Amino acid sequence: MALATRDIKVGYEVTPITLTISRQKIKLFSTRTTPRGDPLGEKWAPNIHISEEMAKSIGFPDTVPEGLQMFAYMSKFMASFFGEGWVRGGKLSTNFIRLIMPGDTITIKGVVKERTPEDSAIRITLEVWCENQRGEKAIVGVASGLVR
Repeated sequence: MALATRDIKVGYEVTPITLTISRQKIKLFSTRTTPRGDPLGEKWAPNIHISEEMAKSIGFPDTVPEGLQMFAYMSKFMASFFGEGWVRGGKLSTNFIRLIMPGDTITIKGVVKERTPEDSAIRITLEVWCENQRGEKAIVGVASGLVR
């Protein structure tokens, strides 16, 4: 059920969601299989998201989740807020400003910043961000969706 309405006020704080980024979630998201040779997904191409050795070789302290994985979590947050208005007209632009590590607990937050008429709908624009368990912003951005 979408929470955004046509009369939502600027300054409204979207109910945050919190999740823990586990090594298992990172591996599930980032494992690459060979299309014909590995139907069970047991082979993977090493990368900084699933190979601790590779991540450390370029200076990271550990593996890191893909940006696309974090983008997907933020998109889920937007879909919960906008419902169909996210699927049909949603926009998300982010900047990654701090590493997210395995074991981090992140909280995705958003605040309504603007309401703009668009055709027969209202485009609701949010400032959005992800904070780690220390309250440090790791991802910042702007998202919007349509409310009819």
